[in-house]
Amino acid sequence: MSMYKYSSNAWGYYHVGKSLSVRTIAKSVDNRFSWAPDGSKIYYTRAPRGRFDIYVYDFSTEEERKLTLGLRAKDPAVSPDGKRIAFVRNEDGTNNIGVMNADGTKVR
Repeated sequence: MSMYKYSSNAWGYYHVGKSLSVRTIAKSVDNRFSWAPDGSKIYYTRAPRGRFDIYVYDFSTEEERKLTLGLRAKDPAVSPDGKRIAFVRNEDGTNNIGVMNADGTKVR
């Protein structure tokens, strides 16, 4: 059994079995996130250099990947079918709604 916890700007998960282990998924994580419907991935916002971007962590591969670059994107919300992500992006000082495929392609 695994449990997930957000603490001190870092996501981690705890595996409960023969031994308890903690693995840090990502640091400098914003507290707004969204799970894939099947629970296999978590989408979140990070701003390591002061610019927001959306990342995904895949629990099966244990890899993090940046989905946006330079969009100033935050607040991901995964669609119920897991195929798209709605998010907030900042353009010209105003917040706008953006949509992209769950793999980061076809940003609109």
